[in-house]
Amino acid sequence: MRQIATKPRPTGSAQAAQVRDYLVRHLSSLGFATEIQRAIPVRTQAGGMVNAARVENVIARLPGTNPGSAVMLSAHYDSVPSSPGANDDGTAVAALLETARALKTGPPLRNDVIILLTDAEERGLLGAQAFFESHPAARDVRAAFNFEARGGGGPSVMFETGPGNGLLVRELARTSTPVATSLAVAVYQFLPNDTDFSVFRQANVPGLNFAYIGDRVYYHMPADSLADVETASLQHHGVYALGLARQLGDADLRDLRAPDSTYFTLPGLGLVWYPSWLATPLGVLAVLLVLVAVVLGLRRGRLQPGKLATAPFLVLAAMATCALVPAALWWVVTLMHPDYQAMPAGESYNGSWYGVALLLTAGALALGWVRVCVRIVGRDNALAGSAIIWGVTLAAMLVVVPDGAYMLTWPLLFYAGALVYLFRRLSDIGRARALTTPALVIAAALFAPALYLLQLTFGVPFSGLVGALIALVAALAPAFANPTSRAVRWWPAPVAVAVVALLVVGNVTAGYDTVRRRPATLVYGLDSDTGDAQWMSPDAEPQPWQAKLLTGTHQGPLPAFFQNPMELRIGRAPAVPSLTAPELQMLSSTSAHGVRTVRLRIRSTRGAPMLQLAGDSGAVLHKLSIDGGGTVRPAATAKWSLNFFAPDREGVQVTLELTDGRPLVVRLRDRSFDLAEIPALANVAKRPSDTMPGTDDGDFVIVSRRIPLA
Repeated sequence: MRQIATKPRPTGSAQAAQVRDYLVRHLSSLGFATEIQRAIPVRTQAGGMVNAARVENVIARLPGTNPGSAVMLSAHYDSVPSSPGANDDGTAVAALLETARALKTGPPLRNDVIILLTDAEERGLLGAQAFFESHPAARDVRAAFNFEARGGGGPSVMFETGPGNGLLVRELARTSTPVATSLAVAVYQFLPNDTDFSVFRQANVPGLNFAYIGDRVYYHMPADSLADVETASLQHHGVYALGLARQLGDADLRDLRAPDSTYFTLPGLGLVWYPSWLATPLGVLAVLLVLVAVVLGLRRGRLQPGKLATAPFLVLAAMATCALVPAALWWVVTLMHPDYQAMPAGESYNGSWYGVALLLTAGALALGWVRVCVRIVGRDNALAGSAIIWGVTLAAMLVVVPDGAYMLTWPLLFYAGALVYLFRRLSDIGRARALTTPALVIAAALFAPALYLLQLTFGVPFSGLVGALIALVAALAPAFANPTSRAVRWWPAPVAVAVVALLVVGNVTAGYDTVRRRPATLVYGLDSDTGDAQWMSPDAEPQPWQAKLLTGTHQGPLPAFFQNPMELRIGRAPAVPSLTAPELQMLSSTSAHGVRTVRLRIRSTRGAPMLQLAGDSGAVLHKLSIDGGGTVRPAATAKWSLNFFAPDREGVQVTLELTDGRPLVVRLRDRSFDLAEIPALANVAKRPSDTMPGTDDGDFVIVSRRIPLA
């Protein structure tokens, strides 16, 4: 880790080159056949954006006794420009290096093992794309396991699978301490997030994707340093990597696809799995049991129609309360500490104090609502009303996320079955408690790991969502509520005291220092056409040292510096003559059949590590090619841009095919990732030691020019 993650290592940087060379030396010394793959992949992004880079992947291969088919372990060794990337993705790289050592010193495996350490993952998954597009070893990969981090600790969670995951899920269950849920895979499909594993899926390679997601406040921040690495998280990555490499290394890799599985981790039992096709019949059975219980209860006179109709709305009110009260408390906290909004995901360094307070609040409210519900509609109607809400929710999940429906299916099978038994005969409170206890225990066992992961994923600002689910679980407990007992009247006061105490501790520990620094970003932009320069910052509340420079606000387009509309704090800055403009050379231009083909060379005269070429005249881009690289056809749009990372001194040759008939004007920008080129800054404002840049690119310099093309 000290060799890998002490400084930022963005694609094309000197630090990235040092780390690359270290990885090659280390893997070669272990006896792996190691090489550097150099390529220029091109990949379309959303909104007409195209990313490309000169990437340098490190690829190491350990031949098996029956060489050919391969198991691949992957991580990315680059970082964002602002962060040392100790967690993202230094721990994964370190875990794979140690896995390589263990594999080499262990007994020979039947199959080859490939370790792929990609470049430019942070710039649009470009290294992974280069491997699968152009490296011959990609054809041998039969299973791929990717390792990531989106925070500073916690368990390594298997959160995404490739096609036909049944067999690989069973292999995962054989590893020690697997943490996984098919609900995460189902939910992840709806999120806009990507890792290198997205490329593996597009290549139709079976595999699993792992990441730890705790302490998101460190994600893509300068604070993601060695001091904030949890060794247990690194170890968990390594346990997966070594276990799966050994298991699959000796397996028959000819066809690893099997019907998908539903799976989840149960405390003390490990990973439980069964075929996904069972999700629908089991869920439908649970819903039918609810209907049977309700009809039976009405026929036997155990349920009263009016009160039964009221009960589900009381459960919904409980869920709403348990969501809104924690959300309101967090809103009050952010009013007192607006700086939290500038932190990643709106989190804070001391978020655990707030999180415990908000979840304790939700738990207390949920139990209180169960008591209220029983008092208003009676125990039997409360039992049935909870079953109705669970049944409706389960039916919706079977349609939207069937692989996550297990969380409701199993508790509801036991709960609805208990109600059928209870409503068939006279039963006392003791029998009701005994029969509904299994459902509560199963619900707690299934929901506890999922709620923990949900809290890690979305953080304190979304504690209300967790609170609503706590209320849903508590709704299964009417048999344990006694609305007339005085014994339960004592607990609200100590709970309230505990919540207030936790919030006070959070408030007291809310400051910043040289270790826990607050985000504060500063950007310098120079328009070479006019000679005007500006200070800019996306921060909503500039710090005093920034306020000396940022005297105004801007909302909307700022085409000299950014492709999309921005909300910024701005101020005039001195022009720096040494910041020479990027250069564009027209190599050729032809027109045919309403399409204009333009061949250009673009170059940063100051050696900046990023170039951006963007349309600025309404001409629609249909095709883009890079000499020595790939070709893409982005969605036809006049608002197109090319971001090229790690260009060499000679520049980049680009071929554009655009709609002819309109004047062609482009905007050319280059970007460097610190403010060392702005000597005037030191005389005007000095960054305090308790602050840090707050964007992926950190503090940066943009130089721009607008160029009409004849």
